[in-house]
Amino acid sequence: MIILGDDSIGCKQIMTIERFSQVDNTSPDDIVKLNFDIELLEKLSTNDIECLVVANSIYEVVYANTLKADYILVPENITTQAQNIADNYMFDSKIIVSISNKKQLEVYAIEGIDGVVFETS
Repeated sequence: MIILGDDSIGCKQIMTIERFSQVDNTSPDDIVKLNFDIELLEKLSTNDIECLVVANSIYEVVYANTLKADYILVPENITTQAQNIADNYMFDSKIIVSISNKKQLEVYAIEGIDGVVFETS
């Protein structure tokens, strides 16, 4: 299971961007976080920048994987569906869900979700 945003285990820093020019303010070790945006995702992919895409629908999940997002953050209400699709189609992208405490990690680990990100990230 992938764990992002937990300072106690030295995870990479997650930097939120809205425009490609903001990549200049990140380090090569950062994970760039963005809301689903096809054009921005294509630029990040072309430049081999590790990214986490916030997807709010199955459509966005499928396109984010096609556009080579490393991680796809989904809302709780589509987590299981998104993970099933990712497993069935052998996505390279990893399905991630946001958690607020370590106890929630156990629930998603049992459900077989690829990973979690702490809300404070």
